[in-house]
Amino acid sequence: MILSQFLKAAASRRIIEGQDDCMLWLADWVQLNTGKDPADGWRNRYSKKQARQAIAEAGGLLRVACRSMRACEIERIPAASVRAGDVGIVRVADMHVGAIRAHAGWAVRLRSGIAFGHVHCAAAWRV
Repeated sequence: MILSQFLKAAASRRIIEGQDDCMLWLADWVQLNTGKDPADGWRNRYSKKQARQAIAEAGGLLRVACRSMRACEIERIPAASVRAGDVGIVRVADMHVGAIRAHAGWAVRLRSGIAFGHVHCAAAWRV
């Protein structure tokens, strides 16, 4: 599946915490392209409240993502070298969220669909 198809499909789905949310869609993209699932220990195992608590206890979303990607041996790259299809943790409205790099900027999953923007990238990985 190409990136534009993946983003279009994600934009049409409703977010369901623990099944199809702002981080699991990113993990889906990684798994689709690498065969490795960075969300293996999280998938279908939490509600929104449980996720926020577990992420806070683990040191925040950035730390959780870094550990998960490292465990899958996904290469971390400098934010300046990202290209379409890479994934990252970006800062939006004073919080970290998962994003996929598209030609139009970082694609971020929202309840209303997908938003694209040029935002600060805290960490990035080559997919």
